[in-house]
Amino acid sequence: MDNQKGFANILVLIVALIIIGISGYYAISQKESGLPISQTQVDKSFNQKHILPKTQKNKVNKPSAVSPKKQKIAAPSEQAKPVQTKTLEPTPEPIPVTLKIPESTPIKITSCRTIGVAGNYFISGDLLNTKAEPCIKIQNANNVILDCRNRVITGKNENHDIYVKGTSNFKIKNCKLVSSINVSADVSSQHVFRIENSKLGEIDNSSIDGNFASISGSSFITIKKSAFTGQLSVYKSNNVIIKDSRFSNGMDPITLQEGNNNSVISSLIDGKSDGVFRGFNGSIGADDGIVIKDESGDVIQGNTLRNFFDCAIENIGGMFDAKIVGNKASNAGVCFLGGWYWSSVKGIVVKDNTVSDTPTLFYFFRQYSLKPNEKYVYFQNNTFENNKMSNPKLNTNFSLAAKMVFNGTFVPMQKYLLGNNILRNNDFTKVLGPIHIAPANLIKDGGGNICSGAEEDVRGGGDPLAFNCN
Repeated sequence: MDNQKGFANILVLIVALIIIGISGYYAISQKESGLPISQTQVDKSFNQKHILPKTQKNKVNKPSAVSPKKQKIAAPSEQAKPVQTKTLEPTPEPIPVTLKIPESTPIKITSCRTIGVAGNYFISGDLLNTKAEPCIKIQNANNVILDCRNRVITGKNENHDIYVKGTSNFKIKNCKLVSSINVSADVSSQHVFRIENSKLGEIDNSSIDGNFASISGSSFITIKKSAFTGQLSVYKSNNVIIKDSRFSNGMDPITLQEGNNNSVISSLIDGKSDGVFRGFNGSIGADDGIVIKDESGDVIQGNTLRNFFDCAIENIGGMFDAKIVGNKASNAGVCFLGGWYWSSVKGIVVKDNTVSDTPTLFYFFRQYSLKPNEKYVYFQNNTFENNKMSNPKLNTNFSLAAKMVFNGTFVPMQKYLLGNNILRNNDFTKVLGPIHIAPANLIKDGGGNICSGAEEDVRGGGDPLAFNCN
């Protein structure tokens, strides 16, 4: 009996040990596998319903063995939809650089002088310069503010009323610059205003009345709320912004040459012409409004251009990756936009421009052979979209919807890179002659164009093209 009782006690002990062992193993395995134990602990900063069980987290974090392209098959609502013709959003304006010039006690200027050290300067009275050198010269002097306080600087010689050279972080404001001598249009030695080899500058609320103003070898210069009655040349410079300003003269008001990422924005440009082309010797006023010579990345946006005997905007040489957007042009003798002298155009976007009292919207061909550093002529990857002509000039030699002709006259055809030029939703009107195109595959019909037709321009005439006009 005692033996049986002892055996029973041993059996109970063995069973208890087995139960304890099984329970411990279960708890450890639960912990190692990441499964929740009896209670869920939640950080106070999170709502419990946002916590994934650890098994789900492991599935999310574990890299998939399936190729990424096969991980998801789109539901019917997510599958690719047909591409629709859509007007792109307006090109954002370049952002002017914010200058950081330390404030200091203003320094009075009473006569022509050179500024060679940082400081805050102001002109206390009108200045008359009779010497053959600049009146105010800012040279190698960073962090300069010059406030003319609406005083007038008059030059009596071929000099610069204000000349900035080798300077960084400067601001010139409220200046009135006048030249009392007249220089013929083909001479540019007389600069009323000049910036050279400088950067991070601003010209604000000033008037430049005279022959020439120029910016050369410079970067991140902003001209705003200013007026010019002479030509402005921007040469071998980048990130120059001209905005909210007025240009009114009988010569080409603005030239951008051999630089990049320069902009003309929200400005009035008046060429003082009657808008009639009588040849270059017999015409009146300015040839063009904005001339782009061998530039890339320029933005011409939101301007009003009027009264030119040639084109509102013309390229000479290369014009690459430009955006010509939202401008209003009127009364030109030849075209809104065009180029022929060494013309080469690639990657430009021309959209949302409105044009009136002009014979044609676009006028492109190539004149002259390859330049020494030029391998190919481009008319490629350009987009012309949502441009509108109204009240066009009829019965002129240029009265046609558009001309885009590259036929090997000056450069062998094997030296051209052409194609993928899209015309979409442009209103050329029905009263102008057809669009002249060569070669036939130069243009892609993007749809929505209003025109009288299109024809291939070959040896002075051509056949109808598969180009639909609404």
